[in-house]
Amino acid sequence: MGLKRFAKGRLLKHYYNVLTRNYLDYYKKVIACNPEILKVRREREGEWLQKWRKYDKHLSPLAYRVFSYYIGEDLNIMPMELCVNVVERVLTPSSFSDYYSDKNSLGKIVPKEYFPSVFLRNVRGAFYDGDYFVLDPVSVDKWIDSIPLEKVILKPARLDSGRGIDVFCKTSGGFFNGRKERLNKRYLDANYKQDYLVQECLRQSDFTAQFNPSSVNTIRIATYRDSQGVVHPLKAVLRIGAKGAVVDNSHSGGVACGIGAAGKVGKYVCDIYGNRQRVFNGVDFEKNNLILPNYHEIQQFAVAVSQNVFHHDLVALDVALDLNAKPVLLEINVDGFAGWIFQLLSGTIFGEYTDDVMEYCYNQIKYLEPSISIAVKKSTNIQ
Repeated sequence: MGLKRFAKGRLLKHYYNVLTRNYLDYYKKVIACNPEILKVRREREGEWLQKWRKYDKHLSPLAYRVFSYYIGEDLNIMPMELCVNVVERVLTPSSFSDYYSDKNSLGKIVPKEYFPSVFLRNVRGAFYDGDYFVLDPVSVDKWIDSIPLEKVILKPARLDSGRGIDVFCKTSGGFFNGRKERLNKRYLDANYKQDYLVQECLRQSDFTAQFNPSSVNTIRIATYRDSQGVVHPLKAVLRIGAKGAVVDNSHSGGVACGIGAAGKVGKYVCDIYGNRQRVFNGVDFEKNNLILPNYHEIQQFAVAVSQNVFHHDLVALDVALDLNAKPVLLEINVDGFAGWIFQLLSGTIFGEYTDDVMEYCYNQIKYLEPSISIAVKKSTNIQ
């Protein structure tokens, strides 16, 4: 065995073990929050282990015990340690992820009609308008003040989980946030440095606003491109912000709710550790018969967006509904798929495609070179 091949094998094994430990720790945290998980009798656990241990003979049964508690026994429940170590490495190659994850790239990937209007971009320190025409830095303050909206959102282009997002409202003196800070070049230089955008603050549909009016509550929907190039919509969840929060992600106290067939909203919400609530922000999910409007259109929209993401075959999209309940793209997620959220709320990640996906990725993994970004980036998406 050559030295290079030996080193590659050791490096891959190290990454595999790191990410596996991360998910085993995650399962244990979910169980610690919900100890009744271990009291449930499971008839098909042995069959599940037999199916999945052909990919890892040391595979723990914890993934099955955790996710089957929420979505029922199903042999297609995917262990997240195999999803991140095998499936994501093949279907979401890290060499392209930075480009697709950059929010300033959206206008180069999909038609601008798909997402809220952008008025100002900063890309690597240079200023542009929404259509990528260069702006003179001297004119930035005047450009911001001329934005014909009452409210805009400022967001970092290369951060996730809602970090750095702020809302500014227009007054006679310009745009100000809740801390009375004015949106201008001085503020941007001091607080954001570079790589950000100023965008229309979407007015969401009445349906999604009922769950929390202070945040734009989004549909996280996954898609998968098969070996023939056909993109399929997968599972979806509704993400809801905590009361008073600007963003809807779990890191800021948000929760998620499953979305079933025909857009039927689940009977409870769930946080990152599987803690279930049937009432959240005053909405009783168990008693109300909630149906997400235009769900088939949302699925078609997700497919249309993903068809433009040529380098990734597994994509998670954040989609909002505007005042007319039409889908609007907010973000493309290709780095750190976070499939656990679907298997806590909506069912197995790949459903009928599970076996085809796993066999294809397992056979392809041997040809991939190790990348340090795997362990660094993807492991953090469950925290």
